[in-house]
Amino acid sequence: MQVTVRDPERLGRLLDAVLSIGADLSLPDVLRRIVESGVAVVGARYGALGVLDEQRRGLSEFVNVGLTPEEIAAASWAC
Repeated sequence: MQVTVRDPERLGRLLDAVLSIGADLSLPDVLRRIVESGVAVVGARYGALGVLDEQRRGLSEFVNVGLTPEEIAAASWAC
């Protein structure tokens, strides 16, 4: 498989993200790093990640970056 690098700066941010995510094995920290890295790589204002509960009916974890408490409270998908 051949990968073409069109934006070396973005590739560098992605590599930093991969290394950062793997640096800690605590689940909450890893989830937060995944969200933070995704936001940074794509230049988003915010990002969020939800983990389904065992019954797959709600969220057991909700990790966000860049959302205000008001935005979280207004979201129907947040815990």
